[in-house]
Amino acid sequence: MLQSRTIPEKVCAELLSLNPEFSNTIISQHASSSTTKWWMHDKFSTSTIDLKLSYGIAAQLFPNLKFTLDDFSDEQSTITSIGKMFSELGVEFDFDEPVDFSYRLEKQDRRKNTEFVSSNSYNKRFRFALRCVEKIDKDREAKTKFIFERISKSRLSHMITLDEFIECKDAAYFIAYFVSQLNRRSQFTAGKQHRAFDKISEFLFKRIPENSKSWKIVSLVFPKAISKCSDIEKGEILSKYFSVMELCSKYLQSLVSKNDINMQTMVVKRGNDSYTWNIVAGAYNKCRDGWIEAVYSVNQDEILDVFLPGKVLRLMAADVAWGLHGGDLHVDNKVWSEIPKAWDVILGKDVCGKKVIRNVCEKYKVNVHSWILPREYSACEVQDTKNLLHGIEVSSKSFANLLKQNGYFAGSKGQSKIQTIVNVEKNQNEDGSVIAWQKSSTK
Repeated sequence: MLQSRTIPEKVCAELLSLNPEFSNTIISQHASSSTTKWWMHDKFSTSTIDLKLSYGIAAQLFPNLKFTLDDFSDEQSTITSIGKMFSELGVEFDFDEPVDFSYRLEKQDRRKNTEFVSSNSYNKRFRFALRCVEKIDKDREAKTKFIFERISKSRLSHMITLDEFIECKDAAYFIAYFVSQLNRRSQFTAGKQHRAFDKISEFLFKRIPENSKSWKIVSLVFPKAISKCSDIEKGEILSKYFSVMELCSKYLQSLVSKNDINMQTMVVKRGNDSYTWNIVAGAYNKCRDGWIEAVYSVNQDEILDVFLPGKVLRLMAADVAWGLHGGDLHVDNKVWSEIPKAWDVILGKDVCGKKVIRNVCEKYKVNVHSWILPREYSACEVQDTKNLLHGIEVSSKSFANLLKQNGYFAGSKGQSKIQTIVNVEKNQNEDGSVIAWQKSSTK
């Protein structure tokens, strides 16, 4: 259940079937709507590469190696097979070292060390081996992005093992429901998103015994529970959260070097990899909340005076930014643009502490608590899950598919198939980034 994207209503129905005590509670009221037909996928989308597809060609090009399907069953076996291919081509191979087409043997060396006399035959096999290396790299990147997406939603829930999950049933009830809330799809709205910690979450959280041994795994999804952990567990949780922050920082630094991002406005423009940036930024911010909570729970908050990396803002479409903030940028943009960037602080290239952030927040009259203190949680009202397509509520699956096919999402060229009601024109900066949208005419 933690590895899927099960909607809260279905989780409530499952809890009701497992524990009759919930029959006269708020859980039973929310589970009553679980009979609704949900057509949203209950799994996170993945784009991993099937490495087994390389087997057929490898067997044809390298018959002497007698490859089997098991030789391409996973990443490690595929890397071993790639090493054998390069060895057959007379080249020493180490996956951690770069290799390209220039590593080919010269004609004389090729005749001495390989059976491939023809340059075309040799080059064909060398290119194939290089493509296998590229597949591994792409597969690793896809898996990394998948983990970032999971963390950006439900923090470190992917680290919870089955044995840990079933150790305390009340903790398991809370984690299952709260993770389903965290994993809810974002709604396209000019207002705030629905908060995950609602009345049901509060009800289930209060049921967890004080002497439970599962507070550690609860803390991986709900940082407020860190205070109930032992000192050793607090240190372990602090380390887990910071390790992810460090990984995110390295990835963000790489994205900055590859994308021409407007760090002042954080308004997306053509060519920016906004999807990757936003899931990594989301993962970083989720873990930053947990790390700050852990620092305060071990009474070591004085470290924040000299080391406190800031938040990382997401890239936002210009029309959304304009609609949310009335034509102006969010107040956090001003703080973000002046303080040292989080990845530079974590990777030791710059320094930033609580005082730096507080001074900038006071300068722009921004609430400093959201930048330097643990997040506050107050239970909100329970809200029914909606059938969403790209954040838009669509009650009919057929109509949703029709909209998608005709380009009303993701800017597809097929948009002209359905008559557009309102034309819009863009106001652009000199660098091409959109700063606002204005209505130009109606049909």
